[in-house]
Formats: sequence, structure tokens, C-alpha cells
Amino acid sequence: MKTVVLLVLILFHIGPVRLTAQEKIVINKAEDLPKHSYELVVDDALAFIQDEQKVLHLAQQIKTDLLNVLATYEINDNASKRDIYAKLRDIAFIENDYKTVIECIEKERKYSDKASAKLIRAKSMESIANAMLKCDAKNLEACEKAINLYLDDFFLNVDFSIVQEDVEEFKGILEIWSKNIAISPLKGTVQTALDKNKGNVPQEIAFALVGTYADITYFFPYKDIIYTNYVSNLEKYGTKEVMVDIWTDRNVSMDNHPDNKHVTIGIWDTGVDMDAMPESKRWTNINEKPDNIDNDNNGFVDDIHGVAFNLEGLKTTSLLHSQGNKAKNKEDAKASLKGLMDIFANISSDEATALKKEFALVPPEEFEAYFEQLILYSNYAHGTHVAGIAIEGNPKAKVLSARLTFDHKLMPELPNDEKTLNWAKMYTETIQYFKTNNVRVVNMSWGIDLNQEFIAPLEMHGYGKSDEERKTYGQKLFEIQRKAFTEAVASNPDILFICAAGNSNNDVDFAADFPSSLNYPNLITVGAVDKAGKKTSFTTEGKSVDVYANGYEVESVVPGGDVIAFSGTSMASPQVTNLAAKMLSINPKLSPPEVIDIITSTSSTSEEGIKLIHPKHAIEKARECNVFPLPEMP
Repeated sequence: MKTVVLLVLILFHIGPVRLTAQEKIVINKAEDLPKHSYELVVDDALAFIQDEQKVLHLAQQIKTDLLNVLATYEINDNASKRDIYAKLRDIAFIENDYKTVIECIEKERKYSDKASAKLIRAKSMESIANAMLKCDAKNLEACEKAINLYLDDFFLNVDFSIVQEDVEEFKGILEIWSKNIAISPLKGTVQTALDKNKGNVPQEIAFALVGTYADITYFFPYKDIIYTNYVSNLEKYGTKEVMVDIWTDRNVSMDNHPDNKHVTIGIWDTGVDMDAMPESKRWTNINEKPDNIDNDNNGFVDDIHGVAFNLEGLKTTSLLHSQGNKAKNKEDAKASLKGLMDIFANISSDEATALKKEFALVPPEEFEAYFEQLILYSNYAHGTHVAGIAIEGNPKAKVLSARLTFDHKLMPELPNDEKTLNWAKMYTETIQYFKTNNVRVVNMSWGIDLNQEFIAPLEMHGYGKSDEERKTYGQKLFEIQRKAFTEAVASNPDILFICAAGNSNNDVDFAADFPSSLNYPNLITVGAVDKAGKKTSFTTEGKSVDVYANGYEVESVVPGGDVIAFSGTSMASPQVTNLAAKMLSINPKLSPPEVIDIITSTSSTSEEGIKLIHPKHAIEKARECNVFPLPEMP
């Protein structure tokens, strides 16, 4: 859910103990990765990064731990290894060891899963390191010339069609990323976390200091020349043609055939603006009235179109996050979010132009509050956008909204037992509500991450006396929620649950988030591809990702009725929900395992070896099975 951008190998000098591959400790789950903290007191983070020796000392401590992790553990996860080498790359910059910078970047690419990342990941930083090896760092003009030549040579020889999306996205980042934005966390959440962790600072918080110093010192002096080069080569080699859309021929719009049955779809998300849904597609509880009374005695007040729970996991009556409905803030945030999406997609628009100006004017100390408003609006609009995708082209679809609420603050609330138990109860009650009201398919474009939702917030608040204490408590809270959720899903085999894989470009099974890593006969996990059927740069992958659907620049409605294009596995998942609901409308006798079997068996295998849904074929199969039933599932 949270889409927050955090402004994030020297093999000698310090020699960690070397173990053979057979002796290394194998790590197959993210929760088993080692944690490190540092004796550090920083009263002013911004002043700290202006002291080169202090930064260097901290960087070398972190390097020692990172190298020992690589020497001690066999980490079966590419994303984790990429993260380690990215940190070592920044540290190598600080130590002026540019050969090691390049070696680390090569490792980052080696452990990249996407074809484009294997070619272009950290290319800008590689160009800077290459220039530093050839030129006097004090000679800015000579370094800029070397960077230009290096990048020009790369773009001349690379298959630009493979890297174009990444070039466009990085160009967009460069258009809005500034020193003010880079240092803003040091005046906000990082400083707050440092204040709460005096003398025992977790690695991620400590590295924010090191990473920011590396960006300010080594990247920003060359940002403009890199941006100019990317723009020039994008104009030279980039195609202006519209991407071939494979989905046009695959998608199916159903007519309102009298033999087709109504299907209730549970949109379990951040809330749905029912006024933005066609009236004929709103599920309605006819036994309830908007009078602040539980008329039907089902435990929910005013549940006319569904149910809602607030951030604490307690029942509320509003299907939309109330803070997201402040008129001016809402309209401004909507325009800014559209501008951000347009920038990353290399689309020129009034909103994109306005956003660039806004970003340039926001002072560092105010940027986090500004960015939180974008997150708040994203949360506010998310569920409605998902619902619009799920019901497209299906006159028999009925939306039942089930709202859960995620924090939009960059400094999250401190996790605790009470909230965790509330959320565990919320999972149980929501799924029971689905069952009671004959929901056939549920879309879940969200995930619960052990680190993001529990351990990282505990670290930021300085909970406990050690990394192990935080980790143990975080795992306990996570498992309470996971257990309640999995038991509820397993206890309702007649409901099909469809979930988004995630946008972390990692392995779903290693991360072990729920629901995306779960394997149940009534649950399917969806990754994201673009309009041409190629994996997006952000999609999470892994064995538990069953199929892939379009999650790139997908247009749908947002609260108020406007149409905006969003990208994410959050947009891919309701494509499968849409398909499943159409299949169930045609053939309501299909069980969840049968629906999943049809969707996966009729999918096509892409050149990348992944399953792309084929709605037309799946619906044809569902229709055939209505005449000739499937054999009994084993």
C-alpha cells in the first residue's frame, strides 16, 4: 500500500571471516536477515552529514557489518543482495574507491531479475565512477565530458527498446528530485528516529545519513549533465509509437444477458466512493438505513454498501477515509498525484508542469508533510480506482466495499498489542461479512509486510533495548494478524480471494508478506506487466505469483468521478477479479479452485516465462464448462 520513496565492496582493509558456501548459514526468509545497530548520538542530522570524517567513520562500521553478512550468510533472495551491494556502492564512493563502486554496480545488475535492470541499473552512478577514475574530481568540466561520453556510448550500443521505460522513469525522477528533497528526511522522520534511538541506532536509520551524504556529494554535482544526456538520448533513440497493447484483443465486455447471474465482488481496500460507481453496480443492504443505528442487528452500523474499519482496526461508518475528503487538499493532491504519474510515464501535462514547480518551491522542512498529503490522497483514491477496474465491462457486477485503513504518515504509529488484536478481529469479521452476503470473489490490492508494518516502525520509535527484542516483538504481532487472516481464508473455501503480488521488485516467497505469499486453493496472486505483456520494473515475482495482468498506466475512476491512470500490482489484481466475476456470472457453479484452474490453464506463456491472463479464452472455457462440467477437482 505505502508507495513512500525513501531517499536511499571493499573486500580488503577489514577482512571478515570467510566461510565456504557449504558452511554459510542459509537464509530463505526476509525475517531471518540479521539486524545491526550502532552507538550513535546525532542531535542534528543535517550538521552530521556536513562532517566528512563522522560520515566516513559510520560508513566503515556499516561496511564491516555488510561484508560480514555476505561472508556469513547464503541469502537466497536477489532483492536483499541488491540492497546490500547498493549500500556498499555508496560507501565505496565515500571512500573514493571507484573501482569498487563499479564492482558493486555489476553485482547489483547480476542480482537483478528484470532484463532492463540488468543493463541500466545504477548507470548514472557508474558513469560518475568511470569519470572519477579518468579525471581529477575537482575538474567538473572534464568529469561532465567523461560522463557524457560514457552514457552516449552506452545508449548507442544498447537495445533501447529494452531500457526505454526505465530511462523515462529515471528522467522523471531527475525532474523532481532536488537537494531539498534529499535532505528533507534529515529534518523530519530521520531526525525523529535518531532522537528516539540515542546510542542504539538501527542500520536503516544510520544508513540514511550515509546515503544522503553520498547523494549530495557525488550525485548532485552531475545531476544536470546526466539529466540532459538522458533527455537527448531518449529523443534520439526512443520510439514515439504507442506501445502495442495485447490486452485489447484479450479483454471481453459482457452484455446484460438474462441468463448471466449477478456476482457480488468484495473490494477489500481503502474504501470505495459508491457515488463514483454506476448505481446498478452498487451492492446494497436493503435492511439498513443511514441513521446511525444497526437496523439489521448484524454488528455494523449504517453498512448500506459495505463495512469500514479505521487505522486502529475499529469499526467506523465511513466507506472513505474522512481526512481525504477535505475539498481543497483533495483537489490539489489529486492534481499532484496525476502529475507525478505523468512525469514517471514521460507524459507532458499541465499537472506534471505544476508539480515540478511545486517540488522546487517546497522547503526541506515542509516536504515530508507535503508528501504525506500525496500518500493520503493515494490511499483515499486507491479503493475506488481498484473497484472501477474490477467492474469494467460487467453489467452483472455488484461492488461491496470493505475498507481497511493504512497509515499515511512517514513517521508511523508505534505497533502495539491492542491494535494488532483489533486488526486480527477485523480480518475475521470482514471475511465473515463477505460470507454472510454471498460475496463470490474478493480483491485485495494490499499486503502486510513484517518489516514495513512492524519491525521498521519499532526501530523508528526506539522500541526495546536491542535489535533482537524489536524483531521478536514485531514477529509476534505479525504472526497474530497472519494467523487470523489465514484461518479466515481457509475457513471460507467458497470465496475466491485475489491479491496483488506487491510493488517491491522482490521475491514474494522470501518476503513472506500476506496475503501474496500464501498458497490456498481459493487464493490467487497476481503480478504486473505492461500493455505489451512485459514485466514492469516494480512487480514482485516468485513461485507464489500465479499469473500476471496489466498493471501499467491503467485508467480508472477516482472519488468524484474523474479518470486517472495508476500503475501497480494493485491495478493488475482487479483485472483478474474482473475476469473471475465474469466467469462466475456466466457459470455460477464454478468453485474457486475451478476458476483458478481455468484462469491459469488458459493463460499464455510470455517470452519471459510468465503466465499472462487471457480473459477471452478463460471466459470461453467457463462458458463451455457450463454445458460440459469440469471433472471433479482432486
